Amino acid sequence: MDKGKWSRWGLVAVLLGMMVAMAGCFGGGPIPTGGIGGIVCVPIGDDASPIHLLEKGLETIPVGYRALGYATIKIAGRTVKTNSNGYFELWDIPQGKRLIEITHGSYQPYSTYVTIYADRLEWLSPVKLGVGYYLLVGAGEFGFEGADSLEDGPRNDVSAMELA
Repeated sequence: MDKGKWSRWGLVAVLLGMMVAMAGCFGGGPIPTGGIGGIVCVPIGDDASPIHLLEKGLETIPVGYRALGYATIKIAGRTVKTNSNGYFELWDIPQGKRLIEITHGSYQPYSTYVTIYADRLEWLSPVKLGVGYYLLVGAGEFGFEGADSLEDGPRNDVSAMELA
């Protein structure tokens, strides 16, 4: 083989090595991870739609609230459910700013950003989920000349939607 071919292959090898080194493949190590935890609870009684996430240090659920078991917590592609006491804890989340989503079939979903730090369990600050509000509009009287069976439909639509 001639010397020119070897120097071209040598140049390619050096460039390839530089690209790999710049991409962080040498000595980068694993990405540091941390965890997140909290308690999900809801008010008792008529105002039972908001969900609160309780701060670290609260050993009992406050008066007027109850634990919300089996709420789903999603963060960084990982999912966990709260236990029957409303508690959840999830580890091995890559450090940095992450979106956390909390859902439960009986309540409106909630999401916010949290910062995860390496080798530490972060607790969520109190956050209140919003209550859903809907505007229902119906027509009491209208000039529809349709079949008798349809005439009461629009008049009863709002009542039917309230019950749904």
